[in-house]
Amino acid sequence: MAESSQMTGVIPASLSSVFAILGIFTLGIVFIPIAFILGILGTVFSVKSKNKTGIGLSILAWVLVIIGFLLSPVLRVYIGL
Repeated sequence: MAESSQMTGVIPASLSSVFAILGIFTLGIVFIPIAFILGILGTVFSVKSKNKTGIGLSILAWVLVIIGFLLSPVLRVYIGL
């Protein structure tokens, strides 16, 4: 039980990174918003539990989400860039 509390935030941050990569290389309109939501969850959980691994994965996920937003023409039009 103690191990699961130490790894809080790692799973959402990891999934966010995976969905962001999928969004970069496939359908960004589908996967980038999912990665965005999971990135928020991963960041919040990681910071609350002070999990350095989760925080690092969350930073990676945010970088990939930003790249995915910039590379997706549909999402750029949607947010007005």
